[in-house]
Amino acid sequence: MSELKEKFISEGEIDENEMVIMGNVFVPYEENGETKTRQIDHLVVLPSDIYIIETKYWRGTVIHGINRKNAEKIAKDFSFVFEQLFPKANSDTEKTIIFMKNTNLDKDSEQTNSINISYYDNPRNQVMDTMYKLRNYLITYNNKFNYVEPIVYFGYPEDKENRVIDYSAKDKHRLTSKESLCDFFENEVMRPVKYSQEEIQQIKRIMQKVNYLS
Repeated sequence: MSELKEKFISEGEIDENEMVIMGNVFVPYEENGETKTRQIDHLVVLPSDIYIIETKYWRGTVIHGINRKNAEKIAKDFSFVFEQLFPKANSDTEKTIIFMKNTNLDKDSEQTNSINISYYDNPRNQVMDTMYKLRNYLITYNNKFNYVEPIVYFGYPEDKENRVIDYSAKDKHRLTSKESLCDFFENEVMRPVKYSQEEIQQIKRIMQKVNYLS
């Protein structure tokens, strides 16, 4: 992301203070009278908007956004996997399943392959929850900061054993490569201005203060 910022500056798209990039920051929120925090992988602020990036470095074949309905449509014989892993899921509840190959040597030094299956909730749920918490916190300082754009980014490099197959119908922004992440922000930096340089720096100061950053 820092390289992308330098590119925008060198091409005259933005000034130095018109893009904020902060990694591994926390936003506070109240729950049942107790102050808690929510972690943000990356916070990016441009004149066009405020963005948070939920990054997943998941290896293997990642089946993202699968639910009971599309599992049956994609491959009827595959739907039993979904049923075994998520027997109580609603028909449109999206999940993520990861198939990862293991290669081992047996006692006779023969190579054997097996597959591990992992499963997770849709990372959209996580980034949406974080988005609401950040928005609610920022608007206590400035009512103009009333929207945050959530992004799910699958960052593990793709090769023959690692890829993302995306079936989600719910996520707005799902990015599966460094190139797609850069392309996304290339388009965003060209959008109409929503925040002034001073407002962008105000957001930076707010997050620095709560994270004890200088």
